[in-house]
Amino acid sequence: MIHERKGSRTFKTNKQELFSADHSKKENLLTTTGGASKMTVEDRGDLEIKPSSLVMSPGGDMRRTFFNRTFSPLGKGSLRGSIFALTASAVGSGVLSLPYVLYLNGWALGLFFIFLGQSAAQISLRMLAHIACTHEIPNFSKITIKAGGKGLNLLLSIMILVFMFGACISYQIIMTSLLQYVFKQFEVTWVDVYGWPFKIIQSGFIALCILFPLSMKRDMSAFRYASLLSLASLFYTAIVLIAEMPAYYKENEPTAITSPAYLDWNIFTGASMTFYAYQCQVQMLPIHSELVNPEYRRITKVINRAILSDFSFYVVIATVGYFSSFQDTAAIVLERKRLPGQTGPDVFVLVAICGVILTIILAFPLSWNPTRQQ
Repeated sequence: MIHERKGSRTFKTNKQELFSADHSKKENLLTTTGGASKMTVEDRGDLEIKPSSLVMSPGGDMRRTFFNRTFSPLGKGSLRGSIFALTASAVGSGVLSLPYVLYLNGWALGLFFIFLGQSAAQISLRMLAHIACTHEIPNFSKITIKAGGKGLNLLLSIMILVFMFGACISYQIIMTSLLQYVFKQFEVTWVDVYGWPFKIIQSGFIALCILFPLSMKRDMSAFRYASLLSLASLFYTAIVLIAEMPAYYKENEPTAITSPAYLDWNIFTGASMTFYAYQCQVQMLPIHSELVNPEYRRITKVINRAILSDFSFYVVIATVGYFSSFQDTAAIVLERKRLPGQTGPDVFVLVAICGVILTIILAFPLSWNPTRQQ
């Protein structure tokens, strides 16, 4: 029995009668309206049903479909744009040297280095994301000042500046080497592509007319579509290496010399080349500061997907590149020898080289831009 007091009067109502009346009312409502989706909040009682007909319901029209989430335009600070930017930041000249790491250190140890590199990248990027989200710190300068004062900030600034100058110079060296390979494939004789005049002229032209204007961009989100082109070029390179692997494997496997691991001084060279392929920590905080709703869960989603994409590309290119040439693997995997009987340049490889040059050109401003903001 339920007792309810109102003033001096006491009302006694049978609990079973209340339940029966309420149940009958809901049955009548379902019969007349045609379903539970049209029940009002008052009629539902304790049932917190969110029908899809409501605009703000998780099942309503406000939820975007998979097609819309995947192929909609990349907005400034969007999740996909940030993923592409961070992925392209790591992809640069280092990826083309990973097959050479397997040659130097053995295929098993080389793959272990690639896995270790992605684990280290995940941990370091998550640490930066945690600090940025917890303390709301937008750049490395404020992090180091908070951690160790102005002296530590000065030391870090010098280290970042030296590292970025070295990275940008390495990009120029790789592009020069790839261009020399292209000229050699076409048997160009009117210019000495290995002489200093050619190196200075082409490096100066690319730096002044291409890299300098791109480096003027202060907004990392401005490269969201360019990053997509960079990843497409890398994907094409992987497809070319996979397609040509059977022919190269058949030619080189009979004389192949392989080992799971070589324990010598080259282990330090291989480790440094692998960790360099994952360098994107400097770009992390600018990307985080431009991300819409930059909470920790959201930025870790960017980190996980970006590093997983890089890791997938690296494993494929490293294994396919190494098991195509074995001990003849070049320091830059695309600069390999022609197959016996092959006449003329390999057009597909030359297109891949052009795509890699485009990737490196886009990686240059992505590496230099954060230096100005730190």
